[in-house]
Amino acid sequence: MKKIFFLFIAALTAFVMSCTKLEVEGPPLEGGPITITIANPTAGALVATNSTLTVSGTIAAPKGVKEAYLTAFGIQYPITAVGGNVLFEVAVPIPENLATNTGYDLTVYVKDFDNQVQNQNVSITLTQGVSAQIISPIAGITSAFLAGVGTADFKMRLETPGTPDAITLTVPWVSEKIAINLGSDNEYQKDANDPKGSYLVMKSVSIPFSVASGDYDYHFEITIGGRTYEVAQKLEVAQITELFVLGSATSAGWDIDNPIAMSNMGTNKFRKTLPLQGTPNAFKFVLKKGSWDINWGTTTTDPIAVNTEYDLIRGGADISVPADGNYIISVDFNTGKFKVVPFNPPAQLFLVGGSTPAGWTPANSAPFKKVADGVFEIFTPLTAAGGGFKFLEVQDWAGDWGNKKGTTGVLEQDDEENCTVAEDGFYRITVDFNTNTWVALKLTWGVIGSGVGGWDSDHDMTYVGGAEPYTWELANYPAVDGEIKFRANDAWDINFGDDNADGTLEYNGANIALTAGTHTIRMTLAPSGYTYQILGKKK
Repeated sequence: MKKIFFLFIAALTAFVMSCTKLEVEGPPLEGGPITITIANPTAGALVATNSTLTVSGTIAAPKGVKEAYLTAFGIQYPITAVGGNVLFEVAVPIPENLATNTGYDLTVYVKDFDNQVQNQNVSITLTQGVSAQIISPIAGITSAFLAGVGTADFKMRLETPGTPDAITLTVPWVSEKIAINLGSDNEYQKDANDPKGSYLVMKSVSIPFSVASGDYDYHFEITIGGRTYEVAQKLEVAQITELFVLGSATSAGWDIDNPIAMSNMGTNKFRKTLPLQGTPNAFKFVLKKGSWDINWGTTTTDPIAVNTEYDLIRGGADISVPADGNYIISVDFNTGKFKVVPFNPPAQLFLVGGSTPAGWTPANSAPFKKVADGVFEIFTPLTAAGGGFKFLEVQDWAGDWGNKKGTTGVLEQDDEENCTVAEDGFYRITVDFNTNTWVALKLTWGVIGSGVGGWDSDHDMTYVGGAEPYTWELANYPAVDGEIKFRANDAWDINFGDDNADGTLEYNGANIALTAGTHTIRMTLAPSGYTYQILGKKK
């Protein structure tokens, strides 16, 4: 009896497992949304009556496809699907007696094993004897084109009962329709791979530097027999997000695998400060590290004049400067221009403004600390009220610097606005003329270390300000023998120690010795020098 019972249990277990096991091939499936991409037909495609339409695309269903079908002209066509990534292709006969010059929606339906459902539609237009399908670019399938990088290649497959009267292409950045030359094999030729004898319609159109990033509608128009048909699609234009400079005039030489990255200044603008060797040495710009495919030079082989704008030319002449020196190179793909100017950063810098302790009187302005060529910093209290602040090369208004209008954090010397902060607090202001930027970072300070309880968390310091507006302290703390450091915002990104045990603070400096006793630990971040004091009684 026991043997029969165990056999029954084993059989029942096998049955349950066979009912619940999903036979899904491929790698283990993970969670995520269903995505459907219809590659063919493209939106608005013209489909001739009495023909067969092939609908194709991809399905990505991380939980696996449980059910999928295409609905076309009221008929459901099953899509065979195994696994989480599916390529599908369905042949759809066009029913007779449907209205022509009319739009119809085709729908792909997908359900996964979590019973999530997703639909994707594409609209087509039935025509009498005319069939047109855009091949590229196709929204969501082809990669974005870059403004100023060359041309967008537009391509369409076309079947007609005779030679069209005209074909035009309309793109948003060209004011007039672009005619397709029906007598040119480069623009209108038979598709050798299509047994139906369809024609390929092709046109390359330059994308100017001035075209902003975004999605744009474009369309082909086919005129035949006195009737005009239109096929529309979308094109994505993207910003240039990185740019490199190299050449014998730079420290990188002509090594395409190790060019120098330029700083992205936003909206297709780049900047880099670096030493350049003069003519005959030269440099160029490249879009990608390791590739010469897309590069820019200029119109002249002669040395350029500094402080002068020049055109960016795809594959243009190498660029050279008249003499060795430090330069700022600025590139603007919105205008298609670049400029090289000598880099002569100020030797000193001062802070002034109604949001600072100095007020708006230049004679009272506080000096920055110079930390590198063209780089300055100051620790100071700032207020949101008071009208902001500016930077002075001397304690006078001549040659003052502020913020570029509409672009927070960018330095500007002409037609600038005041720099501001959103809230009151103690800040570190960094001004970098190499990158033409300024940053105001709000800070709080703490003491950390074995002398004040351990290295796991800070003891918050109090900003005492007053006559010495750069001072923080931890008052009357019962310390033990050990070590301490100062750090900002409860993190190690900005911390001070003392490398020489001389009371002067250095970034990432050595731990500071502390003896047992009740101490007031004070830190002063004055422009004249960063110092600390340990005051009180030892045990």
